[in-house]
Amino acid sequence: MARKEYIIGIDAGTSGIKALAFSWTGELIRSEKRQLEVLPSEHGWMEHDAELIYRSTLSCLSDLIRHMEYEPLAIGFCTFMHSIMAVDRQVKPMGNLQLWNDNRSAPASGLLKNTESGNDIYSHTGVPIHPMSPLTKLRQMRDSDPEIFTNASWFIGIKEYLLYKFTGKLIIDYSTASATGLFDSRNKEWYAPALDWCGINASLLAEPVSSRETFPCILDQLKNVVIVPGLSDGAAANLGAGNIDPSEYTLTLGTSAAVRFTGSEKTTDPLGVLFSYCIDEASFISGGASNNCFNVIEKVVSSLGLGPECLNDPEFMSDAADNLLYLPWMFGERAPLQLLEPISGFIDLPASCRPVHQVKSAVTCILYNLKHIAEKLSRLNAGNFECLHLSGGLSHLKPIRLLTSSIFNIPLAEHSTGESSALGTAIYTARAAGIVNDYKNIRQWNPITAIHYPDPVQADKFGFLYLRFREISRDYIRSNGTSS
Repeated sequence: MARKEYIIGIDAGTSGIKALAFSWTGELIRSEKRQLEVLPSEHGWMEHDAELIYRSTLSCLSDLIRHMEYEPLAIGFCTFMHSIMAVDRQVKPMGNLQLWNDNRSAPASGLLKNTESGNDIYSHTGVPIHPMSPLTKLRQMRDSDPEIFTNASWFIGIKEYLLYKFTGKLIIDYSTASATGLFDSRNKEWYAPALDWCGINASLLAEPVSSRETFPCILDQLKNVVIVPGLSDGAAANLGAGNIDPSEYTLTLGTSAAVRFTGSEKTTDPLGVLFSYCIDEASFISGGASNNCFNVIEKVVSSLGLGPECLNDPEFMSDAADNLLYLPWMFGERAPLQLLEPISGFIDLPASCRPVHQVKSAVTCILYNLKHIAEKLSRLNAGNFECLHLSGGLSHLKPIRLLTSSIFNIPLAEHSTGESSALGTAIYTARAAGIVNDYKNIRQWNPITAIHYPDPVQADKFGFLYLRFREISRDYIRSNGTSS
C-alpha cells in the first residue's frame, strides 16, 4: 500500500473507544480498542470523564498509527449523542460529562413535555422532549446548579471536546448538533426558542459546520492529517450498514439500542417519541432509541453467575422458557415509550427455570421492545420495511441474529463487518476528503455476505409471544403508574 492510502474512523462509544483503519475501498486493515466505564455515582447519575475519553482516544489512535507505520490521509469522528458539560475559558471541564441515560433533568423535561413550546421545539429539532436531551439537561443545570451554569464559558458535548483537542476550534457537525434538542435541523442553525427556554444564547455553544468541512490537526504527531468532524454514532451506523434506502432499516445492538431508517425528509411522530436527526445537509435518520440492550444483558448474566459466553451456549436457543417474560427497562426508557424510572425483572419466574433460559428471556424481551419501535417506524414511513440491517457488538453472535430475524419476521442482512459506526465514519470521512463523491456505492464498503430469512414456525410463535409481552407489560406499567 502506498503512503497515506488509508483513513481512520474513530468511534467513541459509551463503553469504549475504537480506532479503525480502512483502505479507500472500505477494507478494514487494522483496529485498536480501549474500554471505558461509566463513573460511579451515589446519586444514580450517569457520567463520564471527558479528559479520560480524550486520553483513551489519543492512546488508541497512536497505537493504531504506529502499527500502520505511517499516518493516514484523514481521521473522522463519530461519538455517542446527547452528552453535555460546562467548560471554562480554557475549555477545561467544570464537571463530568452528563450522558444520554442520565435522568437528573426529569423535572425540567416535565416542565416542557406536552406543552405548546415543547411541541414547537420538537417539530424544529426532531429530538423528543426527554431527560436524555441536552436541551433539558441545560435547563436543569440552570435551575439546580446556577453557579456552574452562570460561570460557564461554553456548554459542549464529547464530540466538541474531542474536536477542540484535535483542531483547536469549538465546532460541531450538523449530525451531532441535531441530537441536542437545540438545533433547527432543517435550517441548520441553533434554534432560538430552544436556547431561550434553556436560558442561553448561541455564543455559548460550538459553531455548527457542514459535512464537507475539514480542518488541520494541531497535534504535533499528526500535523499533516486532515480532521473530519464526522457525525453521530447512530447516523454512522446507518451509513456503515449501507442503509440509504427508506424501504430498509437498521437495528443497532450495543450498550443501548436503536432502530432507524434513512430518508431525504425530516420525519417526526405525533406522540413525540421518535427522533429525526441529520446525517448531512440532505439526509436524515428517523427512528427510536432504547436505553436498554447489552447493558441489561450484562447485568442479568452477572446476577445469574454466568459469563457472556452463555449467549453462545447451545442451550441458549432452547424453547424451554419462551413463555417467560422479562421487563427490560432497567435504565428507564426513551422509546417506544418514555419511562423516567427503571422497571425490570422476570414475571412469574418458575423455580425450575435454568439461568441460561432466563438470559434468553431477557434478550428476547429486549428485542420485543425494539420490534415495537420498528412498528412505530413502519407507520411513520407509510409502509412496511423489506429488509433489516443488523449492526453493533451483539450482531456478531449467530443466536442473536437468528432470534432477531424470527422476532422481527423480516429478512436480515449480514455484512462483512459489524463495526458499522466506525465504517460509516470512514465513508463520511472519505466523502469529505474527496476520496468518494457520494453514497451511491457505499455497499461496496460493507457488502452483504448473507441474508437470514425468518423461520415461519418460529416467526409465528414469537409473533404471538410479542403480543403477549406488549399486553402484559402495558398492564404492569399502568398498574404501577410509572411513566413519563
